[in-house]
Amino acid sequence: MEINDSNIVRNDGVICLMTYDEAARYCQEHGGLMPSTRMFASFMNPQNILEVDHVDKVLQGQVPEGYYKVDSQDENGVVDSFYYNNAGGRALSGDLAVNSFWTSSIVLGKPDFAHVFYGPLGGGGGAAHEHARTYKHAVILVAK
Repeated sequence: MEINDSNIVRNDGVICLMTYDEAARYCQEHGGLMPSTRMFASFMNPQNILEVDHVDKVLQGQVPEGYYKVDSQDENGVVDSFYYNNAGGRALSGDLAVNSFWTSSIVLGKPDFAHVFYGPLGGGGGAAHEHARTYKHAVILVAK
């Protein structure tokens, strides 16, 4: 999996902004996929991912300060839940640092919304309306 500036979808050098469904279709037609929320989290800082089981059993349900829960499902309905902290991630540069990107992850229980990776925030966040699948974000195409 490669997440980098060269994998951002562009047309004549200009970053393409697409709705979620346009982005998914584009990636499928070009033999790739959009990175999942977990892929983006691993790219930024894999040490900042806490599995739900670990929080429940080892930390006895006490979520460490700065962590938030990510609940999502893929296009096949497979659920992925984990806790993540944006702090201390890799330093982004170029277009990765200043744009927001669709992930392939649908918000669990809200099929009209998808998770978005915000370069300026180094992870999740953003206004709720920006997660609507009709909103337009940049797209990263990675190999399957």
